[in-house]
Amino acid sequence: MTLLLIATTATAQDVYVAGHEFQGTEAVVTLWENGTAQTITDGTRMAIASSVYVTDGDVYIAGYEYNSVNYVAVLWKNGVPQYLTDGSKPAGATSVYIADGDVYVSGFEEENTKNVAKLWKNGVEQALSDGTNDAVGNSVYVAGGDVYVAGWESNGTRSVAKLWKNGVAQDLTDGTTGAAAYSVYVVGSDVYVAGDESNGSFYIAKVWKNGVAQSLTSGGSAASAQSVFVFNGDVYVAGNENNGSNSVAKLWKNGAVQTLTDGTNPGTATSVYVLGSDVYVAGSESNGTKSVAKLWKNGVEQALTDGTNVAVAASVFVTSSLGTGDISKNNFTLYPNPAQDVLNIQAIEPTTLQLYSLQGRLLQEIEADQNTQVDISGLASGIYLLKEMNGSTAYKVIKE
Repeated sequence: MTLLLIATTATAQDVYVAGHEFQGTEAVVTLWENGTAQTITDGTRMAIASSVYVTDGDVYIAGYEYNSVNYVAVLWKNGVPQYLTDGSKPAGATSVYIADGDVYVSGFEEENTKNVAKLWKNGVEQALSDGTNDAVGNSVYVAGGDVYVAGWESNGTRSVAKLWKNGVAQDLTDGTTGAAAYSVYVVGSDVYVAGDESNGSFYIAKVWKNGVAQSLTSGGSAASAQSVFVFNGDVYVAGNENNGSNSVAKLWKNGAVQTLTDGTNPGTATSVYVLGSDVYVAGSESNGTKSVAKLWKNGVEQALTDGTNVAVAASVFVTSSLGTGDISKNNFTLYPNPAQDVLNIQAIEPTTLQLYSLQGRLLQEIEADQNTQVDISGLASGIYLLKEMNGSTAYKVIKE
């Protein structure tokens, strides 16, 4: 039996930006929600935010905090800290990702004078490197039950850009020149990694798709790709490139560049998030004396701080609020709902459908006709959103 579904239409977006702002001599972890600042740490110790993730109303921030001896890897959930390391050795948390109720954090901890790349799942650590050479895990992403970590590891002479999948390392560069990976994003079977690699004179901003590199800059000046996000088949990369005098914040969409700052003062883009037709980039730009935390929405900047203190926006995450509508006015029906392993779709005319997580991440594109079956057995139990490509209305799909 075909079921009538209630549709949900995006009506508002909540934008979360994590970073830090100095108050006196110490940096304070700060969360800006729709531009309003909330301090997460009290300013008695230096603390830095690296990454933010929001799900089910909970806000997770990964970073590190100084304990007067070493930096400690920390995960803050709704402002409450969880210390991932004991503080006896230098450590840091670089990225956080939530999947199926599990909390994944990437980072590093020093062991015997070398940084070891690490992954924490629900606070339990896994070493990704053996400690022979320095290594750092910079970004974590979970898809289809697989855990991906992007980062780098030294070969004893130079850093090698790396991707660990379920703890198994893949070299993205050959180690003849320095390189690093800073961000990973997965769509279906495609794995995208952003980072940089030296040409012997300058670092080139790069994105790897399934291990194959694409250069985003020519190599005539220093550049880096800091964050990658894939939406509707488009690949967005945030980073920076030097103009000969200053670093310029940049956004690449499918390799085409958009300049976010004019280069008069140093600027950088550290994180990108796409939801619907809106592209959000977090970063910073100097006002001539101080670094100002900034957010760009579709290229239009918003200053998150007033420039009195040094501040940086490190990571952006966007969620949507939803209204309702009637699926009977749409081009397709689907059943059963809730579904366990297979979702049946009946389209009046052939159409392309897109399946999203509640956080707005594109999970799958479906070419649907009058009788289409979609395998959803690999999805975690929960609520998902299904909509026609370029459509404005999304429909709840419940996976049991």
